[in-house]
Parts: sequence; structure tokens; C-alpha cells
Amino acid sequence: MKISVYNSFLTLNFKRSFKKFLFVFGFLFLGAFSQSAYAQTVSVENDQNGLEGSLVNGRFEVVVEPFFDGDVVVEYTVQTSSTAISGTDFSPLSGSVTVNSDFFTGGSTTVFVLPIDDSLVEGDETVIIKLSPSNDYDIDSANDEATVIIADDDFGEVSVEADRTEAIEGATAAADWGRFRIRLDKENNTGDDIVVSYAFSGTATYGGASEDFTINGNALTGVIIEGNAIVANGSSVSNMNIIPIDDNLVEGDETVQLRLTGVDGNSYSIGTTDTDTVTVIDNDEFLVSVAASDATANESNLSTGEFTIDLGSINATGSPIVVNYTISGSATADEDYEALSDFVSIPDGEQIAVLTVTPLDDTDIEINETIDIEIESSLDYNVAGAPDNTATVRVIDDDDYVAQITASDGSAAEGGTGVS
Repeated sequence: MKISVYNSFLTLNFKRSFKKFLFVFGFLFLGAFSQSAYAQTVSVENDQNGLEGSLVNGRFEVVVEPFFDGDVVVEYTVQTSSTAISGTDFSPLSGSVTVNSDFFTGGSTTVFVLPIDDSLVEGDETVIIKLSPSNDYDIDSANDEATVIIADDDFGEVSVEADRTEAIEGATAAADWGRFRIRLDKENNTGDDIVVSYAFSGTATYGGASEDFTINGNALTGVIIEGNAIVANGSSVSNMNIIPIDDNLVEGDETVQLRLTGVDGNSYSIGTTDTDTVTVIDNDEFLVSVAASDATANESNLSTGEFTIDLGSINATGSPIVVNYTISGSATADEDYEALSDFVSIPDGEQIAVLTVTPLDDTDIEINETIDIEIESSLDYNVAGAPDNTATVRVIDDDDYVAQITASDGSAAEGGTGVS
């Protein structure tokens, strides 16, 4: 009897619990079904990037989460922030995709991005899509946008040439300035500037008024010997003018050498023609003169004479300047004075040279004699006009005649008519 009552009690409780379970399960199932039918969640992600000129297409994956069974039409838009252009860089997208979803596993569909091959150097470009709102689904706000990259298969080279090879000191017209032209063999279509790094070398120096040249054009100079040149989007060249700085130094012609050292990004590389030279033509010349800075040389109490040869300005050429001259006059070398050479070398950084005239003392009775110097012409300098192109030093003789009276007959007799 007790066992029968207990079993009846258990059976009654089980039935009540099972009914509750069915009610709760049914409520949850209907809620989930209702949610899946009217608010299924969709998202989008990058499945694969594309490569121009190959069989590799870009892919977006549009995903519908579980708890919906059937087809969902998901709409999207290509964002204007994309750098790739529809119809130019990739085949136009439809703007919607149908996803077949399984109730338990959900579903996904691929949106293919088909790159269009061209010969332009554009760099890698992006296709960005964003899911569009709809009453048929909810959007996962954390995954409502995705990006596919289309890698470019076109590349270019950068070179440099001096298309104006001379920069004339003192020139004011741009046509007389030197110019480097940094050139891309294919137009820049990357959408950004191409920055090309370079370095200067050569005998000319870059800088301010005390230097040899400055620059202008599409160049950003970081320090004295290196900088960056800009090739704008849509262009293939960057010009850099070499503007000589006028001074009064005789330096000779000097060189500006530009060498390409690097280029930003992966679209361009340095080509084989990576160096060229502009010559800065000096407009200053030496005007050589000579003077007798000590015009007498004495045999007695020996004192030297002196010629001074003057370039007219400091030698800033970096090398000695050789001045040639001729010697004439009544004095004889190695008899009346120590012989002079027929040239003098004036070192870099100096302006004058001194020639010392050293007389030779002898016993010959001579008149005062002269040593004359005249500057000879040269391609390295100009010669001053007369009288500054000649000079004279006098050699003063110290020997004189001495008068002597000698009796040829040492006796004379008085009273006679003869003298003996």
C-alpha cells in the first residue's frame, strides 16, 4: 500500500516536471525561431587578397549565423574610401549576395573581386565593402566592413640625368643654371608622392653665400649633402635646379655630382643610371702683375733686390698656379746675380710669390746693370696691362777705377836741355 502511493506520487511529479520542460523548450525554440526569422545576424570578412595579372582573385566572405534555415539576401556597398576604382581596377560588384543558411550551422557565400590587369604603376590598392542595413537581418557591428587588397604587378625604375650640364656662376637666367632631372620610367599612378633620396658629392659645396651652389625645384634638402626629391602623383619627373653662388674667388670649374640612394615604397627601384654630374663654371680669373718691391741689389755690403708677382686674388682652385715670365736686361745671370728660374708656383690659399735677386760680388768695373721681368700669358690667368706686366731691379756695382802716376824715368839733370 505504501509503495503504491509513493509510485503514484512520483508519477504525478514527473508529469508536472516534463510539462514544464516542454513549455520552456517550446518557448525558447519559438523565440530562437522568431529571432532567426526576423533578426538573423550577418557579418563580412576578408577571405583572400587579389593579385593583378594572375588567376588570384580577391574574396569577401558574407556569413549568416545559425538559427535560421533558408536564403538571406545581404546587401552591401563599395566604400568611396577604396583606392581601387570599380571598372578600372576590378570588375564591378553587384551590391548584394544570397546566403543559404542552415538552422544549426548557418551559412556563407563568397563575393569575388576580379582584378583588371593594366600596365600602370599604381601600388597596392584596396576594395572596401560595408554591409547595408535591412529589415531582414541584423548586422554584426564589429564585422560590418572588410577590405580586400589588390596587389599591383607593375613596377618602375628611377633614374637621374643632368639635362643642363653646366651652371654658370653669376647667371640670373634659369637657362644658365644646371639641372638634374629625376625620372620615373613609368608615370606615378600610386595616388601618393614618390620620395626619392639622393646624396651630393663633387668639388663644389652646397650651402649659403660662402659656398658654391644652392638648389630649387621639387627637392627637400635635409642636410648639406643629402635630401629627398618629390615625384608627384600623376607625374614622372622631378626637376632640381643647381643655382651657382657668385663670388670673387678664382676657384676654377667645380663639379656637383648627384647620386640616387633610395626610393620609398615597393613600386619603384633605383635603375642603372643612378648618378650624373653638373659643372659649375667659374666666372672669376686671375689678373697677374709684377712689381719691383725692392728695386736695388748692391754688390757691396750685400743687399738683395726683390720682385713680387701677384695673382690679383687668393688662389682658391685647390692646386698651385704656375706663372711664367721672361728675364732680360743688361745684367748676366750667374755672373752678376744668382740665376732665376723662368716660372714661379703660387700654392692654393696664397696670392703672391716673391723672387729674390741676389747679386754676385766681383772685381770687374761695370756700370750699374738691370734685371727685367715680363709676365708671359697663360690659359690659367690674364696678364695685367702695361706697366704692371713688367718690373726692373738694378744691380749696383761697387767697383771703381783707381788713378795712379808712375815715373818712367826716375832722374832729371840740371842745366841741360833734356830730361831723363
